[in-house]
Amino acid sequence: MKTILSTFLFIALPFLGIGNNPETDGLLIRIPLSKEIKCPLDKLFSEYEFITLDSNDPALLEGLDIINRIIVKDDYIYVGDLFKLTLFDRSGKYVTTLNKQGQGPDSYLSLFNFTIHTNGDISILDRMTSAVVTYNKSGEMISKKHFPELSLRDLIMLNDSTLILKTMGDRDSRNNIYIVNWTNGEVINSYYPVAHSKLIHMFKDFFPTYQRCVFLNGYRSNHVYELTREKLCPAYTIDVDGRIPPKDFWQSSDNSRQLEQAYSEKGYIGHIPFFMEGEQKILLRFEGASDALKSYALIDKATGKSELIKEFLFDPSFGWEPDYIFPQENGWVVIPIPAHLLFDKKGTTSFAKKFPDIDAESNYILCIARLK
Repeated sequence: MKTILSTFLFIALPFLGIGNNPETDGLLIRIPLSKEIKCPLDKLFSEYEFITLDSNDPALLEGLDIINRIIVKDDYIYVGDLFKLTLFDRSGKYVTTLNKQGQGPDSYLSLFNFTIHTNGDISILDRMTSAVVTYNKSGEMISKKHFPELSLRDLIMLNDSTLILKTMGDRDSRNNIYIVNWTNGEVINSYYPVAHSKLIHMFKDFFPTYQRCVFLNGYRSNHVYELTREKLCPAYTIDVDGRIPPKDFWQSSDNSRQLEQAYSEKGYIGHIPFFMEGEQKILLRFEGASDALKSYALIDKATGKSELIKEFLFDPSFGWEPDYIFPQENGWVVIPIPAHLLFDKKGTTSFAKKFPDIDAESNYILCIARLK
């Protein structure tokens, strides 16, 4: 799951913020609440580039609240919203749109999430019909696999023959992870029962991957798990300032308002909506109830020391706390920057001048970067 070197460093240096977690057998990352910094990209990433996406009519993308996922794979950039998937080449030039929303046999009702196969095929999770619909690069349907007993939420290929499905298991206390034989669509294993809770968070799902490991993190959990074909493996527990909610907190009341109030009053930090691991660093986001308890954190894997990030400094003239960071494979991430942010009330920032063809109405600028 981890390299021998990095595991040794974690266990050997618990006093610096990382050590064993006796409850899960994973590694415990302790993050003190400290002053937030403005972090230059060079401190975060070993390499990065900016790509401006075409802004013609078919290429214009929805708002970040509608975009479910961005995947950069091989020579293409895939952007999926609730209705369609827009394809760009690696220079940002618009290629095509896959929009099969409808009632037909080769259609889907909603594009809730998607994944890209190693051969370039596109699998779309249709939550409305509990199906996974797969198309080739030309938009022709290859297969439609139905899972009528499951309330689907997300998907990823563990390998070419194995699909991982995530469900809304916390709504009915079923297992949350299902392992599927991709060839015949049969469920071959399931695990990770999540107790029912009245407090439901609708959020963007991500499956970060590192060294061919698929990880699971999210809301109402301080744990990061590795997903395998056989079982759920504890990887990390994130403890920010000792503010982890007590065990079974999310099931402690049938009144969602009471849960929200208790979460706020106790100052708990129990959500890890973003996680990514690189060779030297871990970048994550934690969220409590107030803005003062929300931040990105950068952790050094060798020392366990952490820093809280108030803004990412994309340029001396432009700092911003991203709304969403889309994890890719092996430490790579995509940060979509709305173009209008580069044009403040005082005029054009020097950062905007790097992109002479854009204005405040242009499409997103993508920062594609690899975590150190």
